[in-house]
Amino acid sequence: MADLKQVLSEEIRRLARKEVKAAVVPLLQSISVLRKQCAELKKLCAEREKGAAPVTEAKAATQEAAKSSVKIRINGKMIRALRKKLELTQGELARCIGCNLVSVSHWELEKATPRMEQKMKLAALRGMSRKERKELFAKAGIAERKSEKTAPAPAVATTEVPVAPASLE
Repeated sequence: MADLKQVLSEEIRRLARKEVKAAVVPLLQSISVLRKQCAELKKLCAEREKGAAPVTEAKAATQEAAKSSVKIRINGKMIRALRKKLELTQGELARCIGCNLVSVSHWELEKATPRMEQKMKLAALRGMSRKERKELFAKAGIAERKSEKTAPAPAVATTEVPVAPASLE
């Protein structure tokens, strides 16, 4: 009886090992293929980074700010106030920042928040001198406006015309 028990136990172990091996071998092969693909992609990325275009100032500033974890507080009211101060339409502000007109609208309505890159550009726009803003607007193709607040309103002479009282009947 002991021999039968031992023989059955060994047979069960053998069959279990065979099933596990049948399940694991294809997984090991797919892991090998995936590792090779990963290595090829790493090489491709390295080659593209070497030949990549230089990083623009805005992207460099955004990356630097993200690394230094600078907090820029900008909300919808601030964006709208800045746009009104600069006398820009939503479309013109969008062109200056490099985003979509709908995005500016959503930011002002506080339906969405700008990404870090746009926050950096808004903060930079807020801190620019008039000369720098003028250059930026020229690059973006935005016409310079004469402020209505600075130009005095033309004086209009009014004369009072006496009105005859309506006769009561």
